[in-house]
Amino acid sequence: MDFFEHQEQARQSSRRLVILFVLAVAGIVASVYLAIMAFVVTKMNGQFWEPRAFAAVAASVLAVVAAGSLYKIAQLNGGGSVVAKRLGGRRVDPGSADLLERRVLNVVQEMAIASGTSVPDVYVLDDEPGINAFAAGFGGGDAVIGVTRGAMEKLTRDELQGVMGHEFSHLLNGDMRLNLRLMGVIHGILLIGIIGRILMHSGGRGGRKKDGGAQIALFGLALFAIGYIGTFFGNLIKAAVSRQREFLADASAVQFTRNPDGISHALAKIGGLTQGSRMSTALATEASHMFFGDGMAHAVSSALATHPPLDERIKRIDPSFQGKFAPVASDFIALPEGAEATVGVMALAGAPGVPRGRASEREPARGKAGGAPSVPRAAGGSALDRIGNPGPEHIERARTLWESAPPPLREATRHLDEAVALAYTLLLGPPGEERDRQLAVVRVEDAAAAPRMAELIPHADRLDPEARLPLLEVASATLGTLPPERHYAFAGVVRDLVEGDRMVELSEWMLSRLLLRHLRERIEPSRPRQASYRSMAPFTTEATVLLSALAYAGADEQTAAEHAFAAAIDEAGLAGVSPCGRDGCPPRALESALETFALLVPAEKRRLVSACAAAVAADGRVTQGEAELFRVVADWLGAPVPPLLPGQLLS
Repeated sequence: MDFFEHQEQARQSSRRLVILFVLAVAGIVASVYLAIMAFVVTKMNGQFWEPRAFAAVAASVLAVVAAGSLYKIAQLNGGGSVVAKRLGGRRVDPGSADLLERRVLNVVQEMAIASGTSVPDVYVLDDEPGINAFAAGFGGGDAVIGVTRGAMEKLTRDELQGVMGHEFSHLLNGDMRLNLRLMGVIHGILLIGIIGRILMHSGGRGGRKKDGGAQIALFGLALFAIGYIGTFFGNLIKAAVSRQREFLADASAVQFTRNPDGISHALAKIGGLTQGSRMSTALATEASHMFFGDGMAHAVSSALATHPPLDERIKRIDPSFQGKFAPVASDFIALPEGAEATVGVMALAGAPGVPRGRASEREPARGKAGGAPSVPRAAGGSALDRIGNPGPEHIERARTLWESAPPPLREATRHLDEAVALAYTLLLGPPGEERDRQLAVVRVEDAAAAPRMAELIPHADRLDPEARLPLLEVASATLGTLPPERHYAFAGVVRDLVEGDRMVELSEWMLSRLLLRHLRERIEPSRPRQASYRSMAPFTTEATVLLSALAYAGADEQTAAEHAFAAAIDEAGLAGVSPCGRDGCPPRALESALETFALLVPAEKRRLVSACAAAVAADGRVTQGEAELFRVVADWLGAPVPPLLPGQLLS
C-alpha cells in the first residue's frame, strides 16, 4: 500500500468512526430512555413506549454528547502540543546538552529529514518510568513526538529508532489526526457517566429519607452504570480503529530502519520491565490508543484492548521469539555513545541531566527478542514510490546531508537567535547587488541578526544545495518558539528578502513560503481543512499555473518547456490547455493554486504529484534545483518526499 492509499484508508477509517459513534450514541439513548421509563412506569403505571418522551430523551442525550465532544475537540485544536502537555510532557529544548535528550532529538531529526517531513517538537514525560511513546497532531506542522523518561533511559539508539519509526508511520499515514478525533468524540460518550456520578453524589447529599433525593441518587446511579456502556463503546471504537494500525506501524518501522531487532527488542524490554509501558497520568485512559505500548494497567489480551499483545507483535517481527521476557533492571540506563555522547560530555562529571545507574550502549540489551535475520537493503525505487514510504537508504542519505553541512550551520539550528540568522542566510542570493540589497534589508529590519549572518555566510556559500532544505526544516523546530510578535516581524523580513524589486526566483520563493507555512502551523496550530475536491477538472486554470511553473523552471528554451508541460498535462489527464508562459505564472498565483490542490482527495493528489514529476523529468534529467522544487511542491500538497538518492528517478 502506498502513501496515497494509506491516506484514503485513513479517510475511510474516519467514516467508520462516525458509524461506530452513531451506534454508540444510539445505544446510550436507548439505555437512558429505559432507565427513565423504569422510574416513570413504576410510579405512574403508564405506557412503556412514549414517542414524545423518547424524542425528548434522545434530544437531551444528543445535546450532552455533542457538547462533550465539541468541548474536547475545541480543547485539542491547539494540536499535538496540547496533548503532550496534558499528559505531563515537557518540550525538549533543541539546544539541550543532556545526553539522553540529545539522542532522542537526533533520532527524530534524522527520521524527519529521511521521510521529508517537518521536524516535530519532542516532549519528554519526566514522571513516567515505563517505556512508551506517542505521536500527536493534526498534521506535520503541529505534530509532536512524546517519549517517556523510561523510554529515554532504557532504550538503546537502535531500539529508540525502531520506536520512532513506528511513531513516524502514524505521522505519515494520517493516524494522528484520526487519534485526535477519537479523543474528541469518545469524550462526549463518556460524559453521560460523569453526569451520573454528579447526580448520584448530589442526590445522596439531599438525604435518603427524602424521596426526591433518593430518586435523584438512584437515577444518577443508573446513568453512572450507563456510563460504563459508554466506556465499553469507547473502548470498542478505539480497538476497532487502533489494533490493526499498530501492526502496520510495527511493520513500517522495520521497513524504515531495516533493523527488526530495534523495535522487537524495544517491545521485549517493555515485557521485561516491571513498569512495562504503563502510564501513571490520570489522562492515560483517554489517550490510550495513541501510545506505542498499552498504557493501561489491565491485561492487553482482551478483544477491547487498543493494542495487540506484546508477544504477538514481536512474533510478527521475529518468528523465532519464544515468548520469554528477560528482566530489565529498574536502574538500567543505556547512555549514548560516539558523537552523541560528546554533546554534553561534561555531564559525566556530575552535571545535571544524567541519571544514576549509567550503562553503555555496548552492554547487551536485556530482554532481547532473539536474533532476527537482517533484511537486505531495498532498491531506492522512484521518488513517487517512496512518498511517505522511506527506507534505510533515506536515513543514510539524511545523515550524509546533515553531516555535509558545516558545523556552525548545524549548531545554529539549535538556538533561537542563531536560527533566525541562519534562515535569513539560507535565503540569500549569490554574491552581488541582490545580496547587498538583502543584507541591507536585514540591517534595517532585524539589525541584531546581521553580525551573526556575517559569520554564517562563508559557511553557507560552501553548502551543498541539497542540504539547504534539511537545515531550514530543523531550524523551523527552533523558530517555533518565537513569540508571536517576533514571529510576525521575522516573517516580514523573510518576505522582503525574497520579494525585492527583481524577478523572484521560483525555488527561493517556494523555500521561503515553505518555511513560513511550517512556522505558522507551529505557532498558530489549527485543524486542517478536510479534503473536499474529488477532481482536478474544475481547476484547469490552477493546474496550468502549477504545471507551467514547473515546466519552465527546468527548461532554458521555449520548445523544451512546452514539451515538459505537454507531458505533465497528459499525466494529469487534462486536455485543451496551454502553458501560461515564462512570465505568466506569478508566484502568488502559484501559491493560490497550491492552496486549492491541497484539498484534493488522495487519489487525485497522487495524479497531480505524478504530473508535477512528469514536468520536472521531461527532459530526462533532474537538476538539484528541480529536485528541491519538486519536493517543496509535494510537501505543500501534503505528500512528503524523502531526499532523492543519487541517480534516483522521479517517476
